[in-house]
Amino acid sequence: RRNLAVYRKTPTYAKTPAVAAELESLGVPCAGLMPVGLDTAIIPSIPSNRTEIRRALKIDEHARVFIFVGRLDPYKQPLDLVPLLQAAPDWYAIIIGRGSLGDELTRRLTDAGLLDRCRLIPQLPNEQVHVYYHACDAFVNLNPNEIFGMSLLEAMYAGCPPVARHAPGPDLIIENGISGLLCGTVPELAAALDKTTAAMGHAAQSRVNENFLWQNSAELALTLLPKKGKANG
Repeated sequence: RRNLAVYRKTPTYAKTPAVAAELESLGVPCAGLMPVGLDTAIIPSIPSNRTEIRRALKIDEHARVFIFVGRLDPYKQPLDLVPLLQAAPDWYAIIIGRGSLGDELTRRLTDAGLLDRCRLIPQLPNEQVHVYYHACDAFVNLNPNEIFGMSLLEAMYAGCPPVARHAPGPDLIIENGISGLLCGTVPELAAALDKTTAAMGHAAQSRVNENFLWQNSAELALTLLPKKGKANG
């Protein structure tokens, strides 16, 4: 309540339309949308082509591979990777992350006979995660409450087309059917994987470069803040 009292007196910006709507419902007028940006200065350059990258990572050059990056905790819905792999039999999974459901995920993958169709990586330096983005055919986001999604932006920046559950972040970032695919259920996610293309990956990369870098956020801030200041004056 104390924060809301401050927000009502201060120009407050939201990073997604969903957050803006929630602010408005709490009596906080939203001054504008200002999405989070991706910091490209800390992203390594990956000069090799996909074939060379896969050889270096020991990934089958001909396999269709999707990547999941995130905490293996309930809010990220990692256990849905099991039915997803079952519903997408032609796909192999790279799963990067650790958390409270890590052991349970491994057990369920083992029981379902799926352990040979995935690579579980509990922890990896961020620079190496970007190498995996370049090696994969699709990125999967399973969280139905994803507020934004920095790993989503990173994957798209690498040209890895996203398949994501509808959520505030993905709904803003992804142009459905152009720079990625938005879904609801696990069967829909599995079907969407087969619809991803290299062209969609290029569109995803352009989407981030044109709208979701810190430079974009800074330019938007410079546009919005003077207007607010002038209005107050």
